[in-house]
Amino acid sequence: MWAFGKALIEFEATLYQKFHILSGDIIVGKNEFRWHLENMEERGLLRSSDFKGVPSWSRLK
Repeated sequence: MWAFGKALIEFEATLYQKFHILSGDIIVGKNEFRWHLENMEERGLLRSSDFKGVPSWSRLK
């Protein structure tokens, strides 16, 4: 969630890059990262969307 910063919507690729910059030593592949995003969506924290044909995510809380 902290990778969103103040953005309301972020492209999935941008979130992935921000996560790696902010997390330092944590190594997470794209599939595992997507799994975590989907898990947060199930808990009502995020919502997936397709913004201009590109996978993106929005914060809900």
